[in-house]
Amino acid sequence: MTHWPLSADEGVRFRLAVPDSLCGSSHEQAATCVKASGVTAVVAVSFSRLFFRNAINEGLPVVELAGGTDAIKKGDTIGIDFEKGVVIHEGKEYHFPALPKGVLATLNDSGLIPHVKKLLAKA
Repeated sequence: MTHWPLSADEGVRFRLAVPDSLCGSSHEQAATCVKASGVTAVVAVSFSRLFFRNAINEGLPVVELAGGTDAIKKGDTIGIDFEKGVVIHEGKEYHFPALPKGVLATLNDSGLIPHVKKLLAKA
């Protein structure tokens, strides 16, 4: 199980994206800068496909969560299970489409370049 407990109080940061944030950007730097700022995952109602793919390529987990984003507030702790497609917040579960195995492998290897290097080393 890929479970990411995230808490702003423990120095681990997630970003709850709001409309008109960088999550519509097609520029690779948008995901790179979010990750570089210390954010470990992004949760939003939706993303552009380009932002989603750029984030995965950078090793930045992203979750499209249709319901439940209104309940999450600054300083809250959440857990994310990417294999099952569940965000856990204050005992409640919010479901999202589980990430495909290839995407999970890329995230677990910290991004596309490390993932490809790992695959090439096995060949």
